[in-house]
Amino acid sequence: MPSTLVAEQAHAFGRYQALLEQHGLVDHGDQVALALRLLRERPAVRSAVQSRFRYLLVDEFQDVSLAQLELVRSLTPAGRNLTVVGDPDQA
Repeated sequence: MPSTLVAEQAHAFGRYQALLEQHGLVDHGDQVALALRLLRERPAVRSAVQSRFRYLLVDEFQDVSLAQLELVRSLTPAGRNLTVVGDPDQA
């Protein structure tokens, strides 16, 4: 029975991804991944973004994924001027 559920979930996810692509849409995960890829692959863009903002504040830090953490680190040169706020009761 669990393998049937996994197969159904895989099919649904595949269909979801196909619909996004068909309509030229991206979801939140895609937004993070695309931004991260841009900053990884284009040092000039990363440098321009880093120089645009002096300080960076991230709220709800307890909800940040590893990809989002890497994105935040990419936005700040050497992690300077970065403040994060999290709620330990939600962690």
